[in-house]
This record gives sequence, structure tokens and C-alpha cells, in this order.
Amino acid sequence: MSSSNNLAGGWFPVDPNSPKIQKLARWAVDEENKKPSAYKLEYKGTFKAEEQIVEARNSRISLEAVRVPFAASNKEWHKYQAIVYEDLNNNLELKEFKPLLQANDDECIAVAN
Repeated sequence: MSSSNNLAGGWFPVDPNSPKIQKLARWAVDEENKKPSAYKLEYKGTFKAEEQIVEARNSRISLEAVRVPFAASNKEWHKYQAIVYEDLNNNLELKEFKPLLQANDDECIAVAN
């Protein structure tokens, strides 16, 4: 059964618990940790994932991570959205990594950069 959402260019849902999505989410957090910051992120899990077929594949992943400040011991849970581009040779590029605002228990909104 085919859906217009699965056509090239459209985003379609995928299992956020799949090993591939888990691997991409961990990689995205590791890449974000390479940027200068006052804290380090610890990956905790994913709760939503979508893919988009373009020349290769984009994966839009909503994930949870703990912010661990370098100067203090208190940890803060936060939600983020990452977009990872994977080319035909399996090279990865972190296109976007931004915090999500929680509107309610089931809905998060991406924060504009």
C-alpha cells in the first residue's frame, strides 16, 4: 500500500526504537557534543522518528538527552530534534540539532534557531 507521504521529498514515520535510528540519534548527540558548550549531552533515547527520501536519506529524530553542566553536578532532561543526512556511501552529516519545547505530554515544537 502506497501513500503520498512516502513519495520522494515527503517525511514518513519510522520506528524510533529501530537499531538504525538509535545509532543515528547517538551519533547526532556525539556530533553536537563536539561543539563548544558549557555542558555535555548524554543520550537517553528517542521518542519519534521520520525519514525523507532525497538524493539519499534524511532522518528527523526527536530524542531525549540529559544536559550535564561542566561546572555543576545537577543534570537537566531536555528534548531535541536532530536531522541527519546519510548519503549513498553511508557518510553522515548533522544538518540540524535544536531543542524542542514541550507543548503538552504528547506534542513537542521545534525551536527556531
